[in-house]
Amino acid sequence: MVSSLRKVVLTLTLLLYVSGLQAQPDLKTVEKNISERISEGNSLGISVAYIHADGRTEYINKGYLTSDRERDISKKTIFEIGSISKTFTTTILASMVEAGTVSLDTPVETLLQDSVNVPAYEGKKITLQHLATHTAGLPSVTSNITSNDPLNPHADYTVKELHTFLSNYELSEAPGSTHRYSNLEMGLLGHALARKAESSYSQLVQDYIAFPLSMNDTFVTVPEAKIDRFADPYNFGAPAKHWDIPTLAGAGAIRSTSENMARYMKAQVGLDTTDLQKAINLTHEIQFDTGNGLIDDIGLGWFYATENDTIIWHNGGTGGFKSFAGFNKENGTAVVVLSSGKDSVDDLGLHLLDKRYELKQKQATATVDSASLEKYTGTYQHSSGTKYYVSREGNKLFVQLSGQGVNRVFPKSENRFFYKVVKAEIEFTNEEAAEFQQLTLYQGGQQIPGKRISDETGPLQRTEIKIKPALLEQYTGTYQIQPGFSIAVTLEEDTLMGQPTGQQQLPIFPESKTKFFYKIVDAQIEFIPSKDGVFNKMKLYQGGRVLEGKRIEE
Repeated sequence: MVSSLRKVVLTLTLLLYVSGLQAQPDLKTVEKNISERISEGNSLGISVAYIHADGRTEYINKGYLTSDRERDISKKTIFEIGSISKTFTTTILASMVEAGTVSLDTPVETLLQDSVNVPAYEGKKITLQHLATHTAGLPSVTSNITSNDPLNPHADYTVKELHTFLSNYELSEAPGSTHRYSNLEMGLLGHALARKAESSYSQLVQDYIAFPLSMNDTFVTVPEAKIDRFADPYNFGAPAKHWDIPTLAGAGAIRSTSENMARYMKAQVGLDTTDLQKAINLTHEIQFDTGNGLIDDIGLGWFYATENDTIIWHNGGTGGFKSFAGFNKENGTAVVVLSSGKDSVDDLGLHLLDKRYELKQKQATATVDSASLEKYTGTYQHSSGTKYYVSREGNKLFVQLSGQGVNRVFPKSENRFFYKVVKAEIEFTNEEAAEFQQLTLYQGGQQIPGKRISDETGPLQRTEIKIKPALLEQYTGTYQIQPGFSIAVTLEEDTLMGQPTGQQQLPIFPESKTKFFYKIVDAQIEFIPSKDGVFNKMKLYQGGRVLEGKRIEE
């Protein structure tokens, strides 16, 4: 009887052990998949850290540090981790909560300047918890963001502009009602915590996380002595730059290595003893049930996958980088994937945590010669006014939507192409002579056609000039475009601002004494003088239309 019982126990133990072995990911298969991505040109370099439940870390490093492909990456290569920074921001928040410096219920307005009017809804205020869970009701990005460099879009955004946006924004529902992913909310959280600490966000990262966890290669600004290990950004051959995010740094400004991030993830699963453990555990507590696919629940910053809430994760992306960090709380494993490239690496991270998530496989491409590609180039416009600028470099085709960056598209057939950065395709049809007259975008089950309107392969580059504020004053006033729709023009310091009815106030920039342009939308305004030199009319140019407006008395 004893012998039989022992046999059963041994059998069960053996089965459990075998089951555990089967649950381990096949790192060789993952490594091969990564090599294929590099050879296909999807990424310049990818660095992976896989943390076993016993604390062992295995690394996979494939690809190149620089665009000349002369240096290989390593676990010490520095990448932009993008929105994984948000989990650092919430860890700082949790640490300050544990210390009693703030609470999750602290209204964010109490941490900002008195002059900032943070929006509320019927008296319900935005709290730090709302910001940390993307439930404050603020948009993902501010409408008043402008940039002198589209490849580094957040570099010029100032604290003053952030405060102006908040003071003029109206919530459409109470904070805490709905989860909508928002870079603005996490960026505002980081800004508010830095103000509370009378410090900078960059220094908070060092004080609360990098120093306690010995993450010496983790920072917002890469030190000059380490810049030679900073990976080049990559976007399928299209131009790309490193991103600088000074004002909303808490949303995605951190740079790190897979070696450092492995330490961060070991702390998440409790493999390393740290004074941060209580704060880390607080970030893992579920705060809001979204019921939405891979973001089924949300903690403080961290997302929960739908498989019994066993996988906790976050990803990231900037202008030339993608990233993933996550852990499986059921088996104690963790993973970090850092990539110089715009191709998502979520599947790599999820597969390493749970093999039921499949790896992306190579998508077949057709061969289209450069002469055929040339026929597709030009400007196409949808009825909404959105423009598609199609250009060619050698045997590569690129598409840029109005107000967005340039992305390469890959041939699926002679006249149909697919994106690698998003799940979308475009098709060129209605060939006449040597040109194609229509472009159709296929995305999210929709078909969005655009007609060819010109041979231009990119948006017109407009040059801002300087005009004295005294001259700008003569354009201020409210101009009625049609009943119920007007544009209010005001002067703030030395900048002219335009605010259409029901929309946000945005700066307009002079390209001549009477012609102005927006930077974040493809629209222009011209002020028309009367015979006596008084400016009582304007013209709005947008979406191929010209709308006239007359100044009205308010």
